Amino acid sequence: MKIKNAIAAAIGTIMSFTLLSVGASAGTLPFGVQIGVDKTTVQNDWGWSECFSTSGSSFGSSLAGIQSSCTGNYLMLATYVNGSDDYAILAGAAHADVLFDTGVQSGNSTNIDTTHTANGAEWYFSTSWSWGFTDLGNVVRLNSCDIGLYPNWDNNTGGMCWHTGSGNLNAGWGYNDGSFKSISSGHTRVVLSLDALTEVSEPGTFAVFGLGLAVVGFARRRRFA
Repeated sequence: MKIKNAIAAAIGTIMSFTLLSVGASAGTLPFGVQIGVDKTTVQNDWGWSECFSTSGSSFGSSLAGIQSSCTGNYLMLATYVNGSDDYAILAGAAHADVLFDTGVQSGNSTNIDTTHTANGAEWYFSTSWSWGFTDLGNVVRLNSCDIGLYPNWDNNTGGMCWHTGSGNLNAGWGYNDGSFKSISSGHTRVVLSLDALTEVSEPGTFAVFGLGLAVVGFARRRRFA
């Protein structure tokens, strides 16, 4: 009977840690700016869902409306070439970081403008200026989009910028995935949403630990019985 109780206690410990490792899991948040990632990987393997999309040449998409549609705890910005199986460029972070208001910037191409650092990228957002990201440590020159992504300026790789104005997402502008590309009618701009991150744990390690505790407990009871 004592052996059965010890084994039962060990199994209970194993199951409790296993359940902790499974509970509330949802998806993966990639670190930093990602280039050329398959849509299936992002949506099926990482667990993200598109909550907004529009043509690269469209004007007047309400930013408040985008926020109402994209309510996950984590947001991702991405752009793809129409017909492609890959997102040309993407980056994600916590909801509050992607929408952190860095304000209307100088508009002076010689100035280094304000960014908000989160999850391995530099972010910027204003309902009346621009919305985007660039690689960690890059400077931005928001006029109103980041001309630092364009050759002959800073030529920053790993970045994307969309025009905003009067509370709307407007047409353009571009991204750099190793070379600069203008965003046009041949592109689709996407916001994706994720509610929670997959919890990472080592249930095998916890199981062994729990079994060890149960055996030790059983041995002590035998000794002092």
